[in-house]
Parts: sequence; structure tokens; C-alpha cells
Amino acid sequence: MQRITVLLLAVLMCSTVCLSACYVDAEEVLQQPLQNEFMEDYEPVFVEDLADETLKLTPDIPPLSFDGASFHVLHWDVAGGVGGPWIPWEEIAVLPDSADALEQQVYLRNAYVETMYDVRITSEYAHVDTIPTLILTANRAGDSTYQMMAQRCNNLSSMWLQDVFYDLNGNDLPYIDLSKPWWNPSSVDNFTFGAKTQFAASDMLLLDKGASACVYFNAELAQEHEITDLYDLARHGEWTWERMASYAQDIMSIEPETDDAVPYGVLGSIDLVAFLYTSSGCHMGTIEKGKYFSHQFDQPHSLEVMTDIYDDMYYVDYRSAEHGIEQFKADQGLFMYGMLKSSASLRDMESNYGVLPVPKYSEDQNRYYTLVWQHYDSIIGVPNSCGDTEMVSAIVEALSAESFYTVYPMFYETVLLGSSARDAASKEMLRTIFSTRTYDIGMIYDPTTFAWKLWADVTSETLPAHVAAFQDALDAATEQFNEMVDRWN
Repeated sequence: MQRITVLLLAVLMCSTVCLSACYVDAEEVLQQPLQNEFMEDYEPVFVEDLADETLKLTPDIPPLSFDGASFHVLHWDVAGGVGGPWIPWEEIAVLPDSADALEQQVYLRNAYVETMYDVRITSEYAHVDTIPTLILTANRAGDSTYQMMAQRCNNLSSMWLQDVFYDLNGNDLPYIDLSKPWWNPSSVDNFTFGAKTQFAASDMLLLDKGASACVYFNAELAQEHEITDLYDLARHGEWTWERMASYAQDIMSIEPETDDAVPYGVLGSIDLVAFLYTSSGCHMGTIEKGKYFSHQFDQPHSLEVMTDIYDDMYYVDYRSAEHGIEQFKADQGLFMYGMLKSSASLRDMESNYGVLPVPKYSEDQNRYYTLVWQHYDSIIGVPNSCGDTEMVSAIVEALSAESFYTVYPMFYETVLLGSSARDAASKEMLRTIFSTRTYDIGMIYDPTTFAWKLWADVTSETLPAHVAAFQDALDAATEQFNEMVDRWN
């Protein structure tokens, strides 16, 4: 399929949305990739890397028309709907009158794909706890209401065991190609068990990008207190827990002029425990021999890392994410742990600030690790009851590819760069963050709630007892999962 801008303009010329305002020059979106010696594994392809038309990739979909067929997506919600704290942006179906520039781009993407393949793209929201029942019921009844599911990763534990989704990498979905740059390779690696990939993330989604962990810093406080160039530390792989703690403690030790002028060293929420654990390179779970789930937390290094996190929390105010954002905006914090989606709440902050990857556990790590936090992201699945698999696979791939060239750059430009990361170096850091994103299958497949309780209920003193208390349940859950993997293979 080739993107024909003239065709899109002709189709949408009656829209009140201005194309010139929504399509961005790919060469101006991001800085050139960092040449960091500590990066490894994979270097994702960004749209500006393909600015040369001879390098441009297109999905392998022949000319097709589906006679106005419905492509209906079941999307997760918790509370508040679109625009609330859980879902800051509509990522699937947008009305033409949306005032948000990013949502306008999603609308244009859909209009292009709808016209190209003669389909109608719609969505509905359901509570995360209700979605497994809706999908299972539709599958048993042969009901093809839902062509795709966008579920929160944190609610996938039971859905894997239902085994009611197509293999995204299988022959039943002929046009989906998980090797293309619009599919997140970390999601593919962490959701593939042997011969089957039930779930993966593509550039069709926005929430998985917004759920990427990061650290914001108040640039004016850093300058005022003569803190070293944080970007330079991160650029050379020297941005570590120890350095962050040192700067945080220094700023909290300064005698303030008034009581309300005491800035916290670090703001955030209890989520930062998971962010830091992942940033050390540790995992709750991995995939062994290419297909089997393996719980990893009982390794000595994992226990050491978690103990250090608990013991170093004394300089952090982590009452809630919302509290942290308000304090940060009021210049009451040097650092704030958050996610990239937090930038939407910082648009009206008066002080300048920047964004960094979550620091490394130690300098001898050869890379940063950025957790995609499963409580706020989205993941794609195609139910076995979806109906026309040719149509579904074509539309999933077309939406993903079109998003790579249009929605993804707009995500950078309007949500991250235009309003939040207000300097060129922060743009570099965003590239580092996106190059190091990772999923932790052990946090996502957590039917025993072992991982969740680690963030909320455990201290360094109670950690050994917590591990011992859950060991039998973890072993049973792992065995149950791997029995299912054997059936797949």
C-alpha cells in the first residue's frame, strides 16, 4: 500500500480539520540518534530515519475493498473515560470535531484507512475487568462484534489462559507483519511463547507510549543550585540511582528562607518502585528456551536491588502521582518520577523542565531500561470470533503503518516536545527512552498479586517473608501457564 497524500486530501477536504496543521515534517520531529556506547539489543526505526522515500516501508497489503464492513474495537477503561487520568487521549476512533491536535491526526489516519479499504472504524469502552468476559462470551457464541481488543496489560493474566485470540504472527492473519517498525519489538519478544503471539503493541496505540517511565527535572532549580549537566550524565551512561539520590539529598539539606520553600528531592508515586526495579536490568519474569514462562524474582541480584530500593526511599515523597505533579508544577521538587503521559498535565507549568530516562542501578550497566507500565498502557489482541480475518489483519496492519508515519510523529511533537520537553537535549533523551522501552512479563502475568504487593505493601525487612509466602503459589501459576504453552506448541 502506498500513502497517496493527494487522495487523502481529496477525501478529507470537506473536513474542518486542517491537514497542513496536522501533518508534520518528519525531518523536524526528532534529533539524530545518540551514539551511546551503552545502548544494545535493538535500535528501533523512527520515522525520520526513513525520510528518504527510497527507504520508506509500506505494509504488504494488496488492493482490497471490504464493502463498508465494520472494524469495531473493544477498548479498556477504568474510570473517567477519555481525558481522565487513565486515558488522556483517544487512540482508536475520534470524532472530526476533536480540538486536540493529536486526536485530529488519529481521525485523519482513520479516514485515510477507511477510504482506502472501504471500512468503518468504531470503538466502545468497557471496564478492564469486564473485557475478559465480553471476549469469552463472544467467542463461545461465534459473535463477531469485536474485530480487535485494546486491553490494559495489567489485566491479561486470565486472558492468556482463556486462549481465545489468534496468533498475530500466524497464517490466519495474513497481512500482519510483526517484523515491521510499526510493531514494538519488545512487546513482540515478551508476548511470544514458542509458536504463538497473542498480544503485541503497534504504533496504532498511544497509551503504551504514554505509559513509558521517565524522570522529569526542574531545570530552574537545577541551575539555581548549580547541579551538573544532567543531560550530559545521561548521554554518557553516568545517570545512576546514586547520583540522583545525591542531588536530591543536597537540595533537601539547604536551609530554606521559609517553611514552604523546602523542595523535595524526588516526587512521584509508589509506581517508582517498579520503575527502579526495571531500570536495574532485573525482571520479574522471562521467557526461557523461546517459549516457557519463568519467574525470576528469587535471584540474589533481584533481592539485592529491591532491598536497595526500599532502603533509599527516605528522600522521596511518593504520596500519589497527582500530588507529585502539583508539587512539581509549584517548584516543590527537583525530580519527579512519572510517565511520558504526565507531560499532558505539565503544559501550564511556568518553570522550565526537562525529561530523562529512569537512572541506571550502576554505571557498569551497558544500557538504560525503560518500563512500559502495565497499569496505563494498551495492548492489541484479535479475538478468534473476529469474523473476516483477511479484513481484520489488513486494517490492523494498515492502521499501524499509517500511524508510524503520521500519528507517532505528532505524539512526539504536540504531546512531548512542543509543550513539555522544551529544549533540544530533552528531545535526545526522548529518543533514548523510546530506544530502551521494555515489558516485564512477570509483572504482567501476576495472578497471585505477588508483584503488585511488592510495590505497595513490602519493606526491606518483610521482603524475605513475602517471597517465601508466595513461592508455592508462584510455582503453581508458572506450571499452569506453561502447560498452556505446551498445548499451543
